[in-house]
Amino acid sequence: MRMKKRKTAVFACVIVLFFCAILLGLCWGSYEISVHEVIATLLGNGTKIQNTAIFGIRLPRILLGIFVAAGLAISGGVLQTMTCGWCNGSSVVYPVSDKRIFQ
Repeated sequence: MRMKKRKTAVFACVIVLFFCAILLGLCWGSYEISVHEVIATLLGNGTKIQNTAIFGIRLPRILLGIFVAAGLAISGGVLQTMTCGWCNGSSVVYPVSDKRIFQ
């Protein structure tokens, strides 16, 4: 039961960090927008230039990054499954001891 609480806490922290990273990605740029202005713009109360910066440039860039990262994670998982995960063992820590690398 204790391990389940720990996993839940770690998952909650990861989700919070994920959304903080998205929020910071929406704030930072050549045209700086504060966190309050970003939230107001997402709720529909932003100026035209803020709407363009967030919905036209920053949000599509962030969403594309999320999809690319998900695709790379899926392809890495499939590759590890199909190759029987030969790089999951101790050879990752000590690659010289694995003779398959030099063949």
